[in-house]
Amino acid sequence: MSHDADKISDMVKRVVKAIFCLDGKEVTRETNFREDLIADTLDMVDVIMEVEYQLNALSSGEGVIIIPEELCDKISTVGDLIDAAKKVMGV
Repeated sequence: MSHDADKISDMVKRVVKAIFCLDGKEVTRETNFREDLIADTLDMVDVIMEVEYQLNALSSGEGVIIIPEELCDKISTVGDLIDAAKKVMGV
């Protein structure tokens, strides 16, 4: 995994921990938003928007980074969100 991929993965996990108040708990690629974190649609919007915000902060300012709806619809685990973030960043 490249350095950029590691940064994205770590960032997504930090965002998930912060939004779901998971201090001290492990978040893995297999963590399921609905089953493990009892996330609803609004929670998912919050997580995705914060990840987009963080991706824009990581980028070199070459436009606004948005995770497309077709990718958002397929996100059920933290790993899915990491993969979507990597895809939009070209990693």
